[in-house]
Amino acid sequence: MVIIFKHLNPILIKMAMTIIVLVLVMSVAYNYPLWTPIGIGILVAAVSYSVGDLYILKISNNVIASLADLFMATWLIWIIGPLFQGLRIPFFVAFLSALLITGGEWFFHKYMVNYRKDIHHNPKYPN
Repeated sequence: MVIIFKHLNPILIKMAMTIIVLVLVMSVAYNYPLWTPIGIGILVAAVSYSVGDLYILKISNNVIASLADLFMATWLIWIIGPLFQGLRIPFFVAFLSALLITGGEWFFHKYMVNYRKDIHHNPKYPN
């Protein structure tokens, strides 16, 4: 149970950031139905958090983790995203969305490094 709470705050921040960007780009700018960017945002945030933030960021640095997030987000939005509504997503829309998400990821990674330090020094959250 402690492990879940340890990751709850960061994953909620990441989901909110990702969903806001995708709604702005896909729904507002490109008129996709609202549920499409919300579903894709949850998927992108979950995969990106578990692979990018918990693994890649831990063994590398912010630049490498951000580039990995750019690649993962582009691929997930462009290839996997259409499975949500059956709507084709052009590469440019996927890449633009991923680029904006990656801008937020740069700052999110800095938060994660500090958050991880705080968690490991807090007796409430055992390793």
